[in-house]
Amino acid sequence: MENFVAGDLSQQVEASGLDTVMNDENPITIDGNEFRSICHYFICMKFSGDEDIFNEILMTRSARIQKQKHGKYKESIRDDWKEVERSVMAEAVKAKYEQYEDFKLFIDKIDTNSLKINSDDSKSIKLIKRSILDLKISDDSPPNEEEKDDPSTTEPILFYGRHLSHFEFSNFYSAPFYIDSKEYPTSEHYFQSMKFYPSYDHMESVRLAKSPGVAARLGRSRKNPLRKDWEEVKDDVMRTALEAKFTQNEGLKEVLLETGTREIIEHTGKDFYWGDGGDGGGKNMLGILLMELREKLRE
Repeated sequence: MENFVAGDLSQQVEASGLDTVMNDENPITIDGNEFRSICHYFICMKFSGDEDIFNEILMTRSARIQKQKHGKYKESIRDDWKEVERSVMAEAVKAKYEQYEDFKLFIDKIDTNSLKINSDDSKSIKLIKRSILDLKISDDSPPNEEEKDDPSTTEPILFYGRHLSHFEFSNFYSAPFYIDSKEYPTSEHYFQSMKFYPSYDHMESVRLAKSPGVAARLGRSRKNPLRKDWEEVKDDVMRTALEAKFTQNEGLKEVLLETGTREIIEHTGKDFYWGDGGDGGGKNMLGILLMELREKLRE
């Protein structure tokens, strides 16, 4: 990896054609997939509902060619992209920050004044600046290890990725369990597989997916028909997954019970139903179901 030099971020980014942040091919790993650059991840996520397009972009070597493919498939961009693009960029920058020491040192030395959004900044530069600013703010205020599991505190628990506490509550957390004599590596595997009930082959392809990220993409793909009653049953499917996960893994059960009466929130701008939408405007159904299960386990 090249050595980064802190200074005016917009000048560095523009001078390098985004190479220092977006396009340098030092791969990042997210949800079990390796992406050649932040740009690869960012564009892949625009098509996360279409496995074929996602994989084609994932395997593209050149960022320039990758952007051309993005233009080719413009009509297939996910419907909620404008709502989630900032959180997607933030996740990619966070991954690079955690996985490359040189990049971490570069970010740590940046003066926050240089992250001011300018009217002539490109959209990509604006997203990068906001992501780095969010990263610096969160890194300056790490979670209090003594208080995070204290039942007496009223602070809500925010969870989502590995960068927040209580990653155990995420559906991507590895905690195998059995339902109907079949083993599921994560609750994400079970939830996504049930979208295709009673199609055994489709369900099994999701259950056996190599990572929760792959399981999620398979479940979102509309190459295979979604069960007609999915909207009516999805909450109960999630309840079943969570109960199996937390009752068959005693350590996780203890973590959940140790949260006392604190509100549990899936904090993500990627999901306005299961999560809080990033700004509190989402339904937070995953958090609600976790709190519901917590009360049930206390009985």
